[in-house]
Amino acid sequence: MERNIFLRCFKDSFRLIKKNKGLILAVFAVQLIFFSLLFFVFSNYSLKIGQSAVAIIEYVETQDIDQVSVTEKLLKMENILGDDPLLIYREGRNIISSLISLLLYFLLVFIVLNGLNWALTDNLIHKKKVKDFFGYLAKFAVIALTYFLFAFLFLRAIIGTISLETFQLYHLLPLFLIFVIFYFMFVSLALIGKNGYKSIVKKTFLIGMKKAHIIVLAYLITLLIIGLVSALLFFTSELNMIILFLALIIFVFGFVYARVFFVLVVGRISSHL
Repeated sequence: MERNIFLRCFKDSFRLIKKNKGLILAVFAVQLIFFSLLFFVFSNYSLKIGQSAVAIIEYVETQDIDQVSVTEKLLKMENILGDDPLLIYREGRNIISSLISLLLYFLLVFIVLNGLNWALTDNLIHKKKVKDFFGYLAKFAVIALTYFLFAFLFLRAIIGTISLETFQLYHLLPLFLIFVIFYFMFVSLALIGKNGYKSIVKKTFLIGMKKAHIIVLAYLITLLIIGLVSALLFFTSELNMIILFLALIIFVFGFVYARVFFVLVVGRISSHL
């Protein structure tokens, strides 16, 4: 059964792409914009976070914080953190602010552009009217935000239980459940096209649990596709611009194809439930 599903989905993926060239170009364009915006957001806020972190490190390194110096400053009633102790506080706040902004912009880009990507991909299989796209995007936003919220709360709970004094590597094992959350999230996203919220929840757990061997293999195949096109882009990054441009096209197309394939696999399983 698994072999037939994957063979059919491979064939159907190429058939749908070949049959809907205009729509695939639209998906390709949105995917490229999505990657570009993500790169811009992460680059911008990573730079700000890095600058604040460097400022804190450089300031601390200029201070004498050995035991003798600290004792002398305390006796003289001087601040042990130097002339501008609030610098650490200011830059720390900047780091937190940048992290929050990074997260919010990531969610915005993910929900709007990636939601549009999934809607256009689903449209290859289930043709939609214009109003149907708005319904799809609304479902996508609700489902994606719900999963991200669960992941955030769970991660926060885990971090809150970890102590630096007693930390061991096995304390990170609960983080595996974060991957489980996103495992179910993408199954849910693949079901949006022809299902309501209750049906999505029900089918997500039925497919995710009872058909886990198929879904895991589908994930591995999509990761293999993404890994291959990513490696191609990496190894051609220092070659001439024409080769790099072709590698970029293949890279983006790899993500487009992987999504079409995965949606087809989940759809086929769903139709047999």
